[in-house]
Amino acid sequence: MKKTIVIAWTEEVQVPDGKPFARDLGALPGMKTDVVAHACVWLRKGTADDLIKASAHVRAEHPGNGRVFEFPTTERDPLGKAKKRILSSR
Repeated sequence: MKKTIVIAWTEEVQVPDGKPFARDLGALPGMKTDVVAHACVWLRKGTADDLIKASAHVRAEHPGNGRVFEFPTTERDPLGKAKKRILSSR
């Protein structure tokens, strides 16, 4: 049976913390660490062999913070669901 295969990974990024600062006095904005989820579709109609290839790619490119998800081909938002799942598993 064909499934939509999605790979997802997380990344830690620095974002402004939202506190006011005086740029004209040479102050820089405060930063905080945030986790961002990324996802992309590997194949829209993949098989079990394609799932193995996607898993090998994730192990090579995103060790420790990447995962492979499979969804029915009728799923309306596979990328959104993969992002939610990878963030909830952290």
